[in-house]
Formats: sequence, structure tokens, C-alpha cells
Amino acid sequence: MGVLATTRAFGDLDLKQFGVTAEPEVTSVPRCPDDELLILATDGVSNVLTNEEVADVARRVVRRAQEKGAPRAAAIRMAASAIGRFSRDRNSKDDITVIVVDLTPPAVLTPDVVSLKAVVTVDAAGDATATGAVPVPVSVAYGPSPARP
Repeated sequence: MGVLATTRAFGDLDLKQFGVTAEPEVTSVPRCPDDELLILATDGVSNVLTNEEVADVARRVVRRAQEKGAPRAAAIRMAASAIGRFSRDRNSKDDITVIVVDLTPPAVLTPDVVSLKAVVTVDAAGDATATGAVPVPVSVAYGPSPARP
């Protein structure tokens, strides 16, 4: 185990004179519409797998799990576990933590409804008769929730 394992989180007073700091290195990457997953992993993964290998494992596991009928959320959890197992199989000697975040928009059922008035007549026996039209779904869209005004 290395001497600098937790310096990014807490700093290291003994090595501060050599320039070790808790100041994080931050890289901003613009999102693309086709981004599917955000994978956060410790060096227990990145020391033994390339970024491409991690992404390939995640994509493959998610695709196969969904093909077998698993809900996407379960498939995402399976991908995180698979990345950890693959890292151990590559003889990672460090702690392994993997978080996989689904970046795809949720499928939301949003029916477009035509609002039409109906006249309801109730007779003495309590029977109701509707005349006119009632609201009915005319189309269903799958995708992100509509923006709220």
C-alpha cells in the first residue's frame, strides 16, 4: 500500500513540503446526447483496467442483462459489480469502489389528452348516462418528462 493513498481526500502534512496537496484535479467534459453511463472508480480499478476496458465491460453487462429482461437499474448495478470482479481477476491489490450512474433519460409515459366536455345525466334510480365525449388519450410519448412552465 502506498504512502499517498488518501492525500487527495485529507492532505498529508508530512509530505506537504514536497507539494502534496488535498486540492483536487478537476476536468470538465461536455455531455453528448448519446452518453449512457458515468463510471466513477478508485485506483483499484484504474491501475489494472483501461478506460476503454471499463466502458466495454459496463456496456456489455448492461446490454446482456436487459436482453434477458432485467430492469435497467438492476443492469446498472450488475455492471458496477462486474467491473469490480474484473479488476480483482486482473489481480488488483488495492481497494475497489465502483459507481455506475445511468445518464440516459428515463422512459416516462406521458399521454396527450384531449379535454372534451361530457354531459352526465343521473336518473332517479341512480343510473348515469353520459352524452358527448369524454377525455381520451390520443397519443403516448416515451422519453424525458416534458418541461414544466
